[in-house]
Amino acid sequence: MKNAVIFAILAMVFMASAFSQTLPDTPLPMPVPVQKTSVIDKVFKVAAWPGYGEAGNDKLQKTLLLSERGANIFDSATTMRLLSFSSSIPGHYFREGDPLNTAFGNRDRAGVLASEVGLELAYSHFSSVLPRWMEQRWGKRGEVIGRTTSRLVGMYLTEEHVRCGVKNIQLWNRSMQEWRGR
Repeated sequence: MKNAVIFAILAMVFMASAFSQTLPDTPLPMPVPVQKTSVIDKVFKVAAWPGYGEAGNDKLQKTLLLSERGANIFDSATTMRLLSFSSSIPGHYFREGDPLNTAFGNRDRAGVLASEVGLELAYSHFSSVLPRWMEQRWGKRGEVIGRTTSRLVGMYLTEEHVRCGVKNIQLWNRSMQEWRGR
């Protein structure tokens, strides 16, 4: 019995020394709690992809991306309404007037829609991610300049999309009055 107790003590000492050699000297880090995201944040992340997810915790940048995306959808919807109206009634031929949205044609609905979507996704990505050369060359100052510039461009694009959408609605109303007056 005495030998068994000595053997058990030696086994425990051997196991403790072997186990202590495999553990690091520093304590293990505490796990980082996962932040819960709200349903609204998830919807906005999908609606303003890819820029919304890349903006991080910058609330102003996220708000600008969402407002610009909403204005773009408003402009696209009114443009598609006018283009579909012009294809259904002879004598009425509307075309997209914004040169940035005519990369694939100015009277073709699919071409205008593809141009608008491509431009919007490119802006959304580049408004949140700074070019590497700007970060390397200017450092923190370049980040501030880039963020300020992207916010100003976002505000301008929002205003431009709203202005174009309102102009499309005015053209629609004028065309409907002319068409009904015939």
